[in-house]
Amino acid sequence: MIHLEITVAGPAISFQARNRALLAEWKQRVRKAARRSWGRRRPLRQPLQIVCVYYHDRASITLDTDNLIKPIQDVLKTLVYHDDVQIVDAVLRKTQLDTPLRVRGISAILGQAFTEGKEFVYIKVEDPPDHAVIL
Repeated sequence: MIHLEITVAGPAISFQARNRALLAEWKQRVRKAARRSWGRRRPLRQPLQIVCVYYHDRASITLDTDNLIKPIQDVLKTLVYHDDVQIVDAVLRKTQLDTPLRVRGISAILGQAFTEGKEFVYIKVEDPPDHAVIL
């Protein structure tokens, strides 16, 4: 089950960014999008999976995926879920927008972000896959 699905206009800002004001502004944009979608619901308390995909428009980027997700998790903690320890699975990707993509069953939220033609970050919080299945 998907609990939260949002997109945030990019560029994404690294947790390690030297410009702390820029990082704070990025976190505020993520917070605003999450609050708009989440509403007044209470934070979840069960195990969860987070999906975070940065769709960028550059040939390559130096942003590490762990530095991509950290500010996002900081924002979602206490708003969407109680604590980071609930995240038992994470899917992290960096994908160039001009990459030929095969699309089947795309969500309306993700589809809308693609139609705008600008870089963005896709964030989804959902129930995790069955951990009894060995990868």
